[in-house]
Amino acid sequence: MKVLKASFLVILLMIILLLASLAIYSRIGNSSVKLNIKGLGTRLLVLTYQSSSGQGFKVIPCINGKMYARINTDVLCGVRIASLDRNSASRANQIRLFLEPGDDINVLGNVNSNSIGYDIVSGNALSRQYCELHKELCPLFEREYELKMKLKQNRLQEDKKLLDSLIKVVIPNRKLGFVRRHPDYELSADILNEDRYVSHDTIMQYSKLLTENVRNHLFGIMLFQFIDGWNNTEKGELTPDFEEETVSGDKISLNGLRGKYVILDFWGSWCSWCIKDLLDMKACYHKYKHRIVFVGVACHDKKTTLENILNKHSIEWPNILDDEHPNNIRMKYGISVFPTKVIIGKDGRVIEKIVGESVKFYSVVDSLMNGNS
Repeated sequence: MKVLKASFLVILLMIILLLASLAIYSRIGNSSVKLNIKGLGTRLLVLTYQSSSGQGFKVIPCINGKMYARINTDVLCGVRIASLDRNSASRANQIRLFLEPGDDINVLGNVNSNSIGYDIVSGNALSRQYCELHKELCPLFEREYELKMKLKQNRLQEDKKLLDSLIKVVIPNRKLGFVRRHPDYELSADILNEDRYVSHDTIMQYSKLLTENVRNHLFGIMLFQFIDGWNNTEKGELTPDFEEETVSGDKISLNGLRGKYVILDFWGSWCSWCIKDLLDMKACYHKYKHRIVFVGVACHDKKTTLENILNKHSIEWPNILDDEHPNNIRMKYGISVFPTKVIIGKDGRVIEKIVGESVKFYSVVDSLMNGNS
């Protein structure tokens, strides 16, 4: 009995020390987020953020629905807050914000039956704009999660069609309606920038609605850089040059590869389809490595994570870690879907751009090589 009591006290002490360390860690940074969500209770929350400094996360204690955290960021960054339980997979149960250096955001809300409803009591315009969008999309996010749970249980084809339609048609169209009603919102440029299920023609059409202030905002600048990138990778277009250092420390310049066929593989160690494709990519590389220069462009990645994946899968072709600054390689080439492969001819012009994991890429490469042996 004494041993059990001592063990319990040790575990309790460890939990207290862990929570204390998390609480201290959560207070480091130049911007802050304060939550007061009625009904959320006491639990651990995960706060993830993405900026030009890379990706990061913090695990933060939430006591009786209240949470306070500080984040250190040098530029505008997107923030997502979710709990560690299963329901956090639902976008209806996630809180999304935007933070700039020095921001202090105060969020007040309630836990509903299948979602978290919240308002931005104080904070920046972007966070208020997303809060407005979230309220509009929340019923659709609830339906999305419901269909995903049903598919796990019964895998009915009808439910899969409903889910595909919701994700690929209904939600994107609702977002486009939001952009049409709010061309003066900076968020509208981000919406057009991030939705993979909206065609390029539609994005270009809606981008013309944006006000000058939105066009000059970071999200507007990034959107129009992406649009330029799409045009840059049309078949027959001369590809934008870049000179970067590979993960192994070598310099690589696209213009320096003129006279050779080049394949740019835009991917990420976090991308399951990219990892699945590595086996076929390795076979393609070993088949044509003396006739084609393969270059991986890893996006939204960290160097240590990328190096581990490259070593684990014995990847031999050079890889560039594409950072998050505006006008990076991904932006120059208008890449928003992973993997995407760009096949470049000896003259530096685009032969083909293959979006997504597809056998078409390998048939195009085989055809090109067989026709130029």
